[in-house]
Amino acid sequence: MKDWWTKLSPAASRNPKNIDQLVEVTEKVLETELSGWVRRMENALAQLKVEEEKGEAQPSPKETQKREETDAENASSNKKPTTGIR
Repeated sequence: MKDWWTKLSPAASRNPKNIDQLVEVTEKVLETELSGWVRRMENALAQLKVEEEKGEAQPSPKETQKREETDAENASSNKKPTTGIR
């Protein structure tokens, strides 16, 4: 998107249609990022609650990072987030 915008001529960058397109695409990107972050946090909280109820140990930072990376990949491809149970 940035490349597209920077390649527009000054006149084209003032065109309301191009401005609207820039705003719409940027908002969609931000919405996707936010929803992915919220989903990861909800999953982490749900997993923590399950572990606390079972009295299990907390996952290692490496396991948590791996789960978050997988969930982020799934969010970007609209796949179901992982449960953290492997």
